Amino acid sequence: MKNEKKLEEVFCLIEKGNDSEVKKDYWEAAKFFSDAMVSLFQLVIDMKTSNEEEQKIEDLCRAQYRQYLHRARKALIDALLNENTIDESDKNIEPRFIGMTDEEASNRVQLFGTLFSKELDAKSHDSKTV
Repeated sequence: MKNEKKLEEVFCLIEKGNDSEVKKDYWEAAKFFSDAMVSLFQLVIDMKTSNEEEQKIEDLCRAQYRQYLHRARKALIDALLNENTIDESDKNIEPRFIGMTDEEASNRVQLFGTLFSKELDAKSHDSKTV
């Protein structure tokens, strides 16, 4: 039952990601697909397969997790390319990142980290900063 609710949430995130892609809001699409990927990955981790049917569900979730990892990455790359094109096209305005809020900057860093890196241990990270 718990997994069914989690799957419903994943489907909702995927739908929102698809809608954002259609609107060419690639930052938003990347975030929704990334959230779906993380939820699917957590489902795989939490699953305790005891029979063949449950194993099929786990395998499907694992395949979907990888699919949405790649869709989120593609959306993020599209967002970066789109923003770069806009920044290059008008030399009279500052690049987009100059005017963004701290929250928006933090969200971008977190999104990139989720899709292309791994979680760092804060203690070891802090000790390596100069």
